[in-house]
Amino acid sequence: MKKFLTKNRALKKYKLKPEKLDSLIKKGTVTAYVLESCKDEPKTIVYDDDLAAYSADQSIKPEHFYSLRGNFLTLNAASRKYDVHLSAVSRWVRQGLLPYQAEKNKKLVDEADLAYLVNLSQAKKIRQGRKFTVPNVNT
Repeated sequence: MKKFLTKNRALKKYKLKPEKLDSLIKKGTVTAYVLESCKDEPKTIVYDDDLAAYSADQSIKPEHFYSLRGNFLTLNAASRKYDVHLSAVSRWVRQGLLPYQAEKNKKLVDEADLAYLVNLSQAKKIRQGRKFTVPNVNT
């Protein structure tokens, strides 16, 4: 079920300025609806998951996981260590979201890249198995 917040509640929860939230709504980054009410003036509500995804893209950066750089894990070990389904880790590799190195018959992933993706998917409230996008950190 989709969870919506009033505009004022969203501003407080995500510590945004009104102009920034209006900009996100205008760009279509955040889904918003206007509720017509008999008693009060119309209220704007916003989709909480859109704001969670935006907030995650702003706060979770690959450099936060650089201390893990160079620790290579097999897909199976990565799945167990981060409690992520093996098919999700494999899908990230296939989609090119998670770079790997081939060694004999195994694919090895860098723990820093994996930790970034796991944290980003959890912050964006994405259920395992669902496709998601990773922000371009070079822009």
